[in-house]
Amino acid sequence: MKPNWIKEWDTSTTFLLVLLVLLLLSVIKIYVTSHIYYESRHIHRLEQEVAALKEEKTLIAMRVETLQYKSQITDTIFPLEPPTTEEPPYDP
Repeated sequence: MKPNWIKEWDTSTTFLLVLLVLLLLSVIKIYVTSHIYYESRHIHRLEQEVAALKEEKTLIAMRVETLQYKSQITDTIFPLEPPTTEEPPYDP
């Protein structure tokens, strides 16, 4: 003998249960899809920042190289040690 609630289980209840499962799966799919979309936007923004920082790094490296070259040039023009102020003794 079947329980009383199984006797009342008819096609409309089955249809509603299937509809509820489909609705639940649809909501989950929409949530996952939107989450993936927003995460991909965030990743794209980070990739743009990385590209900008790499470009800035190359510009800074070029500036450092230029300053090092200027430093080498000015070091050869001006002596590093100051000239001595001692004068040789006067011998007439």
